[in-house]
Amino acid sequence: AVARHLAKSARYEEAIEIIEEAYKSAPQNKELSLVLCDLLHKVGDSERSNKILTTLAETHPNDMEVLVSLAELASEAGQLDKADKLYLKAAAIDSKNEKVILLGSGIEIMREDYDKAVVHLTPLVQKILAGESGGQVISILEEIRERDPNNVKALNSLKTIYTYLKEKNSIFRVLEQLSEAYEHAGNYKSAIEVTEHLQGLEPDSLTHKNRLEKLYSMSEGSAVFDDENVPSEPLDLPETLDVELDEFEEDEEEEAADPAVNRKIPEADVFLRYG
Repeated sequence: AVARHLAKSARYEEAIEIIEEAYKSAPQNKELSLVLCDLLHKVGDSERSNKILTTLAETHPNDMEVLVSLAELASEAGQLDKADKLYLKAAAIDSKNEKVILLGSGIEIMREDYDKAVVHLTPLVQKILAGESGGQVISILEEIRERDPNNVKALNSLKTIYTYLKEKNSIFRVLEQLSEAYEHAGNYKSAIEVTEHLQGLEPDSLTHKNRLEKLYSMSEGSAVFDDENVPSEPLDLPETLDVELDEFEEDEEEEAADPAVNRKIPEADVFLRYG
């Protein structure tokens, strides 16, 4: 308890000295070992932390927490194959455990396989949509978005989460980036649908209007625009985007003068109202 108190104040060296006294008398105690390893890791002594965990694993070969801690150290050291084996062993014990899920995602991020990393995070996204805590899932998805701005899977997951949480600014930001990601992939149809959706939410935005005109132009003659040639997953603009819709509804007296825009707004409105 004293060690934890010191650690909260970032007095890690003092905490290590105290916890080591207890650890010496009970080196096979799992809780003491994990606390000591965590403190050693905080001060950069990963080598000693790894030795303690390896020793602990000999007496706790099927302990999920020990396996996850070892895998995390292996991943940070770039030993991804070793981390994978430990992850699979931990997942066989409890695949729904948040630490196991984050471990699997973290390994794929280290490999820069961001699509797989997002797939690993799916159970935590579902927890948020069920009204539960998804832990670190939002911050990790945002990290993936920053590393890979055109990752459609990460953007769609963030869109779904922010829609459920009714975070307007984040919804707009993600939808704008999602449109750009679809454009980057050559999927102009989905890029147009997302931008039409944005136009329906902000009918007075010249930015969305100009972007739509650009996308319409780019999509002309593009084989990717044909339904049968679009290999991507179906675009999901969920009906849960009910973020105080009255604030976004278009004023009938302020309809855009451009007939091309007028032609597209009803389609966007359908997405807005019914998904």
